Amino acid sequence: KIKSSASSTTTDTMRSYSVFLSAFLLISLFGLISGQNSTAPAPFVPCQVVNPTCDSKGICQNDGTCRCYYSYFGRANSQTGGTGTSCPWDVANQAKALVPTITAYRIFLGVLFGIVLILSLYRLVLEITMGFDSARREGSRSLTLYVLVLLFSNCLWLFLQSLDYWGNYLILPIKLYYFIFFAPQVTFVLLFSAIFLHWVELYQRAMRSLQKAAMLKKIKPDYEANVSVEDLLLKIAFLKKFRFFYLAFAVVALGIFVAVMVVQLHGKELSGWRAMNLVNQSFYTALWILFTIGFIVYGLRLMRIMPPNMAVKVKRMTYLLCTFSISAMCNSIIKIANGQYQSPTSLYAIFVFAFLDWVCCFAALNIYMPIWEWNKWFNRKLIASLLSTGTSSSSKGSGESKSESAIELSVQTADV
Repeated sequence: KIKSSASSTTTDTMRSYSVFLSAFLLISLFGLISGQNSTAPAPFVPCQVVNPTCDSKGICQNDGTCRCYYSYFGRANSQTGGTGTSCPWDVANQAKALVPTITAYRIFLGVLFGIVLILSLYRLVLEITMGFDSARREGSRSLTLYVLVLLFSNCLWLFLQSLDYWGNYLILPIKLYYFIFFAPQVTFVLLFSAIFLHWVELYQRAMRSLQKAAMLKKIKPDYEANVSVEDLLLKIAFLKKFRFFYLAFAVVALGIFVAVMVVQLHGKELSGWRAMNLVNQSFYTALWILFTIGFIVYGLRLMRIMPPNMAVKVKRMTYLLCTFSISAMCNSIIKIANGQYQSPTSLYAIFVFAFLDWVCCFAALNIYMPIWEWNKWFNRKLIASLLSTGTSSSSKGSGESKSESAIELSVQTADV
């Protein structure tokens, strides 16, 4: 009986352990299954369904993700796209460490281009109101007006960028900032091409001067001309062909600008957006390399055959145009080397880009308003003549009472 009782007790104990172990395993298995279900990722819902506007700070792409505008981002995406479906945050408000750099950049832009903007506007007003002997060279004056309008527009785009930073401060709309950011690319090309046309015109005047010299040689046999008319005629013929090369690239630049704006603000394929950025930056890099090499090579050659009375003006204009093209070329090369076509540029690099843009604007301004002759441009008699012309345009005496310095300045600027 004792053995039977012990055996029964052992059996009951093992049965209890078996039940307990089975319950423990069932509970553990149930917990494991429940844990896996709780950590499983939620099903992906495309932005077309949950956020088609990407918080008005990006583009909802065809793959269902948001491509945020520059300086905006979300939890799971970047400024160049990602897996997120929102763009709620911006650099200026969320990345506090970058705010001092952004502020310094805006001040830098405002000071540099604010000064050039005021000077270019002043020069444009002078050209319009003083009426620089338009009867003598109407074509030259029209070209000068065109250049000054382009210069003022370019300075305006760059100055307006200082008022905001990609719309982060709610001063400028995001899409307007995109326009004023990319517009200088094409206006710089148009500006350089227009000044180049004016440069060609100077050589045409030089040709006329040499033709007069040739006529003078027939009248006065002992007269010696510095350069033959035939040599200059050949150079001018080549320049006319070279001029169409510049104009053709200017037209292509306009087309690329339109394409860039469409892709940036409406493109729904991330691969297409990246390809467009690469094409845009590669085009301007190749363009400015060709412009710079071509102008320096042929510009310096043509200066050697200029008459002495035109050499000073043409040399100054040639050197300033070389400065313009070299700065624009360096700007484009640094941008593409820095990978701007792939992602937003480093905040520290944009200071370099802004300075090189300013050099271009300053060089163009000095062609039509030499800063070293400031005493001629800002004398009291000229300003008084300008004000009297604007306030008493109906009076005949106002046009005839220009000071001698203003008249002299008019002739000088018309020749430039």
